[in-house]
Amino acid sequence: MQLVNEYQMLHSGNNMPILKIVDQHSVTDEFEFVGSPEDFAFLIEAWFSPNLLNEEIVYIFSLDVDYNITGVFQIPYKNMKEVTLIARDIFMMMLLIGAERCTIVHHNPNLEYKEHRFSNNEKKDMSYLSCIGNLLGIEVIDFIVFGNDSIYFWHK
Repeated sequence: MQLVNEYQMLHSGNNMPILKIVDQHSVTDEFEFVGSPEDFAFLIEAWFSPNLLNEEIVYIFSLDVDYNITGVFQIPYKNMKEVTLIARDIFMMMLLIGAERCTIVHHNPNLEYKEHRFSNNEKKDMSYLSCIGNLLGIEVIDFIVFGNDSIYFWHK
């Protein structure tokens, strides 16, 4: 069984970032994690039950060089554009725990079942985050959107 820490970033009195472990989640040996979009969606459903919240939330999974999950963060937000505005915090968290890679997963309870195509703006936002990650030495593996029994992903 693998334990995965859930982190929250706080700031000290002099605005220095501090990571706090707020929970631990387990990946049992029976679950064969291969890093597919469905695997990440399954873990989010099992650990956080986002459908009960009925709100959009972004989850960031940090991964080591062997693609093992080393941590997870939750970021509530309204749309993908806001994620690009908080890119600093996303990558600060990744740097603080020494992540080699990350996967960004967006739970959208209002996702309509249809052939989803990412808009040009969404593709620009995802490319923007990938470029920042590359500059910092953190590979952004996937962007996954899921909800209402639908799942879509954009692999870098």
